[in-house]
Amino acid sequence: MTAAISISALGPLRVWRDGVPQAVGSPQQQALLVALLIRDGRAASMDDLVAAVWGDDLPDTAVATARTYIYRLRRLFDGTVVSIDTLGRGYALSTGRATVDVTAFQAGVAEAHERMRAGDAPGAAELVSGALALWEGEALAGVPGRAAERARVRLEDTRVAAEELLFTARLETSGASAEELARLTELVETYPLREGFRALLMLALYRRGRQAEALELYQRGRALLRDELALDPGPALRDMQRRILRSDPALLAAEAGTGPTYLPADLPDFTGRVAELAVITGALVPGATVGITALPGFGRTSTAVHVAHLLAGEFPDGRLYADLAAPDSLAETLLTWSRLFGVAGALPATVTGRATLLRTAAAGRRPLIVLDDVEDPADVAVVRSALPHAALLLTSRRRHHRLAGTAWVTLGGLADDESMRLFEHIAGAARVASDPGWVRDAIAAIDGAPLSVRLAAERVARRPHRTVRSLVEELTSELHDPYAPLHDDCVIAEAPMVRAYRLLRPQAARTLRFLTATDACAATVPEVAAMLCTTENNALTALDSLVDLHLVADGADGRYRITDPMVQAVARRMLHEIDGRDEIEAAVRRAFTPSRV
Repeated sequence: MTAAISISALGPLRVWRDGVPQAVGSPQQQALLVALLIRDGRAASMDDLVAAVWGDDLPDTAVATARTYIYRLRRLFDGTVVSIDTLGRGYALSTGRATVDVTAFQAGVAEAHERMRAGDAPGAAELVSGALALWEGEALAGVPGRAAERARVRLEDTRVAAEELLFTARLETSGASAEELARLTELVETYPLREGFRALLMLALYRRGRQAEALELYQRGRALLRDELALDPGPALRDMQRRILRSDPALLAAEAGTGPTYLPADLPDFTGRVAELAVITGALVPGATVGITALPGFGRTSTAVHVAHLLAGEFPDGRLYADLAAPDSLAETLLTWSRLFGVAGALPATVTGRATLLRTAAAGRRPLIVLDDVEDPADVAVVRSALPHAALLLTSRRRHHRLAGTAWVTLGGLADDESMRLFEHIAGAARVASDPGWVRDAIAAIDGAPLSVRLAAERVARRPHRTVRSLVEELTSELHDPYAPLHDDCVIAEAPMVRAYRLLRPQAARTLRFLTATDACAATVPEVAAMLCTTENNALTALDSLVDLHLVADGADGRYRITDPMVQAVARRMLHEIDGRDEIEAAVRRAFTPSRV
């Protein structure tokens, strides 16, 4: 039987045979393998190979040693689709149907370019994002030799170009999120002479109402090009500056339609939420306000954005989005929306002045407005005053009782079958079919949180050489052991929960931490009061605030529980980082003495 082979070069050079990692040999042997691999099946002479490994500093035994490396590599690939053939006085490597991450990366980027040419920017963004996810650090990390260095430079150039394509595709139909804006800024700083990144960052800043910063970014780039290369900016960068200077409405109108549309891209693999979507779409009529609340990572934003895309035909006057989490975001939002509705020239500096101007510019319009991450109900009141006939769709950590008349929908975890469909879509049907029991265990461990399901599936997809079982065991360890090192996926999955924890008042944060002091992650009000050395009234106040934020559930038995695994993991890690073992043990003794039990 032919063994399956996977070769990874977008990081350390690694080879797996039937999912088992193989020793690729010394750095010099790896360099010779790279010299063959990069020739795409074309023959390399012995002179080419020894030069690729040792350069000009050839040892006397170079040819003999290179032949030994070829012999060892042939043994490594024996019984697989990969072969090293003798062609004349040279050698050629054929990868056959082997899985090579470089090939998959290049194919994904090429198909993304085709999607862009066909006008499918969301599809292109999805493809290039998946291709970039194959990277695990510096290409061919640690492999010496000229061939490896040339390949590294070429692959890095391709990766950078892919990142530019990714942001081009995303900005084709949406604004940039705070994370994307930060990444674009980092890319401009790292590659200051690449005008494509600079133009994209200018567009992203302008769409967030930061026109002055966008123009300043152009001037810095212009000065740099002149100082470094004695050149003026290229036509694309100059055109972006001119369009920003004249407040070109087309820069903001990310999608065509009778009204302005300014939305993040919809998730192409959005899964489930059938009942919730029916309630939300049924309630969203002009003048109505609907709120979505849920734990962080449970899809508040993605659900709201999905609804806005679903209702394109219902709101011809426009569909707009605003992320209210950033400081001064409401003022920037009103500026952006005013431009979208045709306001040119200078705008008032105050929020009230901008709201009044927007009300005049959009008089009689009935758009759909998505307000993401609402923390202050006063922001909603300002938007309502500016757009009185709009349908407002809010997302928030909690229900705001000051927003009278709002229809609230709470999102829980995805159902098991929905989680399985999403997992299969990302990781692949064959990967899931190889071990469906362990996939179900992974889904149970993360309780259907869409972000966690997505990241777990991406980890499985990126690690074809690892069994699903080993990955699930790794995930379970990270969730339950407060001292376990965190994989990057877990850091990303926990990030929304960590942000939510840091927004808690000190007493509520301490209460959440100490609920994880026992395996049950549950306690009564008297037990919490005893653990925290506080009054029962203070304990109840803290617990109620955690219930409002969906971090804790109150049971009919009088016990308050943390039921979500990700909340448990974050709170438990914080408990051990902040309070320490001695305080944890003392708190448990105070609360759970025999007299209390």
